[in-house]
Parts: sequence; structure tokens; C-alpha cells
Amino acid sequence: MQPDTCFYLHSKTGADENIDQVLTVVGNKLSIEHKVVFDEEQQWYFDEKTGQLSNGAHADLVVDWSEPLKGITLAAKGASKFQNGLEFSPDGKLLTPPSEKENAAFPYPGKPFTFNHEDGSIRLAGDTDENGQFWHIEYCGAH
Repeated sequence: MQPDTCFYLHSKTGADENIDQVLTVVGNKLSIEHKVVFDEEQQWYFDEKTGQLSNGAHADLVVDWSEPLKGITLAAKGASKFQNGLEFSPDGKLLTPPSEKENAAFPYPGKPFTFNHEDGSIRLAGDTDENGQFWHIEYCGAH
């Protein structure tokens, strides 16, 4: 990901079904919706120094996975220790910091974001990496 550059995260699952779906924000939770050009709630920015992902419509908030079973949310910077170190894998998964060791303080190393079909939220995939969501990046203005 290019740092501090606007981009969309397209759902590979949606693309396989010929539906242009992108990561978005609904309320304060992450979800997937049909792409709407220039909708800032679907635009993302990556901070290379911190590994934080922020949203175009909510620049003061960052992606937070402190309660991943309830859904991944946007929260104030520094509100939890589960905001830094996100990585985009070569095969197209958005991952929590894989370099962290799993322990009681950090139980989610290297977990991919996934789509929950029951409630439309974005969550962390389970321990066996099932349902890991694949994404592809499209930079804003490249449409």
C-alpha cells in the first residue's frame, strides 16, 4: 500500500460474483457495500509508520480490532493497543500484526479480516484462517 494515498479495498469475493464491493464504514463498524465513487466512507489511507488504517470520512479515527467478535470498528487513535501494525499480505489479505507473539495481551497475531454474512460486519477470521477475505487495492482517481 502506498502510504498516505487514498485507496479503495475491493472484496475479491464480490469480484468473483461480478459485484463491485468495497470496504466501508457503517456507523462506526466496518462492512462491505457496493462501490460509490467519491464516497469518503469507502476511501482509506494507510500510515506506513504506525500501520494504522484510517477512513476518508473519519480522519481522526483508525481501524480498531479490540473486540473482533463484535466487529472491527473505527475508534479514536490510541483508544486501544489493537490499532497499530496492520499489514497487507502479498496474496491480498489485510492482517493484524503477524510479527507479534500470541499471548493473553495479544491474542490475534496475523489474523485476516473477514466478512460476517450474518450481520454484515467485518471481523477477524478464526484460528484456522477460515474465511479469510481477499482484497485488492484501487487507488482513488484510478477509476
